[in-house]
Amino acid sequence: MVDDGETATTLVVCPNCDIVLGGGGARESGSQTTSERDTSWSMAAGGPKRTGFKPAVAGPRGSVDLEWDHHKGGSVAFAPALVEDTLFAANRARGSSHVTAHDLTDGSERWRAETESMITGAPAIAEDSVYVVDRSGTLYAFDMTDGATRWTATFTESRDRPTAPAVAHGRVYVTTREATIHAFDAADGRENWVVEMESEDYFSAVAVDDGVLYVGGSEATVYALAAEDGSERWQFETQYGTSSTPAVADGTVYTGSQDRHVYAIDADDGSQQWLFDAGSHAYETSVGNGTVYAATEDGLLIALDANDGTEQWSFEADGRFTAAPAVTADTVYVGNDDETLYALDHATGQVQWTFEANDGIKSSAVVADGTVYFGSEDAHIYALSE
Repeated sequence: MVDDGETATTLVVCPNCDIVLGGGGARESGSQTTSERDTSWSMAAGGPKRTGFKPAVAGPRGSVDLEWDHHKGGSVAFAPALVEDTLFAANRARGSSHVTAHDLTDGSERWRAETESMITGAPAIAEDSVYVVDRSGTLYAFDMTDGATRWTATFTESRDRPTAPAVAHGRVYVTTREATIHAFDAADGRENWVVEMESEDYFSAVAVDDGVLYVGGSEATVYALAAEDGSERWQFETQYGTSSTPAVADGTVYTGSQDRHVYAIDADDGSQQWLFDAGSHAYETSVGNGTVYAATEDGLLIALDANDGTEQWSFEADGRFTAAPAVTADTVYVGNDDETLYALDHATGQVQWTFEANDGIKSSAVVADGTVYFGSEDAHIYALSE
């Protein structure tokens, strides 16, 4: 924790009862500033809502060529971030890891910043900073222009991996496998509050919308917490673990679960709107074009009507889909363990093109100006365009 002479708020929440000890406060007013005109991919799944949907960007629809690739020295299992003319990527190497900034045109490295231990989640960009976490339990803020360290905050002594940061409302939100959720001031790293759940849960990364945090737990619970102070708004019980990161769109929370279902949950009161049997562990979901795109362990990408959960189409690959799809107005881009990046028509699921890497693809893609960027377990970042 950063010591600034102030005491952070700590809440203790009992998942099986209606008691919250400490904290309080109401839901923040105002909505997220992310809009359908936004073309940046500021954090995993495109932004704090984690929808993976960017209708204002154009990606390749026809056959593609390799524009450039860059060797990272360790697997690239996390989604890169893309802001303006720069791509930010984190590798996952044993021991120390690093974050790099790359020129979009040729992949040349602009700067590199080292971390003490292995990075455990995708980078997030906000407040002119690049935020990452590592296994030492440290949150880093690097200057996005030159990679200089702005501040660090150590928030756990555990080696259990923290999750990818989410940044909204001037705060950085991080969860851990110790059943804790932390909120830090994005400007200086001061810890604003921490929630300690009285459970054995480990958590997904956080989605943020309209002053509320949404997070999945391994003990079959989805939580909604006030972003202002971490106080609980509601819980939703699933049949099994829900460690997938929720996506929030149009007042609904969508999440996959290890119980083989995709759930749609009312964002205001936590009531179930619909569920869909995906047939296997539903990893990550993206939402756009009135459709929920669910990635599954059995190698299915399933498109569901966002209003009622009816299946629109499905596409089957040879390996697992574990990353959240990147969705534009006309195309779904998604990587697979079979070493292939797929571009699918958003309305039909028809394959538009494929590209083979040299190892599995667990990284979500990002898209800008006719080019798609993604990382692979083969330790490379790729840029593809028509």
